[in-house]
Amino acid sequence: MNATSFSSQVKEFLAIERHVLALFVAILLINLGEQLWSEFLPTYFVSLGGSIIALGIFKSMADLLETISQYPGGILSDRIGRINAALIFLVMGTLGYMVYLLSPTWQFLFLGLVLLQGTSGLLQPTLFSIIGDYIPKEKRTNAFSLQSILKRLPIVIAPAIGGFLIASMGIIPGVRLGLEISIILGISSILLVSKSKKISTENSTPENTTEDKKSSTGERTFPKNLKILLIADSLARFGQAMVKVLIVLYVVGFVGSQTFGLLVSFQMAVAILSYLPAAALAERVGNKPVIFVGFLCFALYPSAIVLANSLPMIAIGFFLAGFREFGEPARKALIVNLSNSDKRGRAVGIYYTIRSFSIIPAGIIGSVLWQQSPALAAITASSIAGIGLIVFAVLVKPE
Repeated sequence: MNATSFSSQVKEFLAIERHVLALFVAILLINLGEQLWSEFLPTYFVSLGGSIIALGIFKSMADLLETISQYPGGILSDRIGRINAALIFLVMGTLGYMVYLLSPTWQFLFLGLVLLQGTSGLLQPTLFSIIGDYIPKEKRTNAFSLQSILKRLPIVIAPAIGGFLIASMGIIPGVRLGLEISIILGISSILLVSKSKKISTENSTPENTTEDKKSSTGERTFPKNLKILLIADSLARFGQAMVKVLIVLYVVGFVGSQTFGLLVSFQMAVAILSYLPAAALAERVGNKPVIFVGFLCFALYPSAIVLANSLPMIAIGFFLAGFREFGEPARKALIVNLSNSDKRGRAVGIYYTIRSFSIIPAGIIGSVLWQQSPALAAITASSIAGIGLIVFAVLVKPE
């Protein structure tokens, strides 16, 4: 199959134009570059002289910045146009790579961290809005399936390459080589999106916004159905966050580090393989049943892993953990479908900002319960996620 034929098949799968495909490829390049070094950034931080306490502050700041940057990213996307905003954010992220590369001491990494929000928190509402604007409603789950695959494939490939570079060259030279590659890929992504914009400018009216605006005139930025989805999603994520880190300790203690690594790879493979079947099913039966399956797995997997008493049973738990991704593309498509087209960026920004803030206490609560009993923590986590499942099933209306 030649490249032209493949591009045509992808366009038919998504029913979108070249400039939107270009953004998808750009995100793949960005993720591929970042995964070369991102897992090793803590060791780079310490090697540049940072203390463990400073590293903890750096990590907390990263989480906070990604949370609070979602809404400003959505506002900018709504005001200056999707592709224009995407270009600005890609430039910001690439400048962040340059700061990381040239940092003589650990303090400079904080500046790079701020700039890197361009390719993380700021960019996400723009991506959602572009999918909503340019992709037909019935194809949006397909688009988010492809986006999820492009986001996770680099995780399978790049960290191993980055680990080889660091093992061969040392921490600082190895990470910096990965950053140099990131800069090259970042510049390539900017040129790709910029060139594609000239082919199909954003001044033309996106084919899907006319219908959306007719149906959303007079509605608020954040409709009721979207609020209910947010509540259900936050409950599911809260349950997951209660035991996410603790499950790692539990499983490593039960089966060892090497087997745990294999289980994580298995989980990732299940997630990637679930996306396209989920998109095909959503196209036939709608998004709600597919999202229901994902939320059900959120509710089941913490207890399935912690209550397991054998490796095969733990593997089933990791299958459920991977299969919870089955509902993710449909959930993202539903967020876009429920958002008014002219305020879509803001709606996505609000959604992810509130969701991120809502789960902050989860880790502390989970740790307290875990000290009493791992089973108690896992069952509580599953129960909270189960409430989210019920809220979604009963209160969210089908499209």
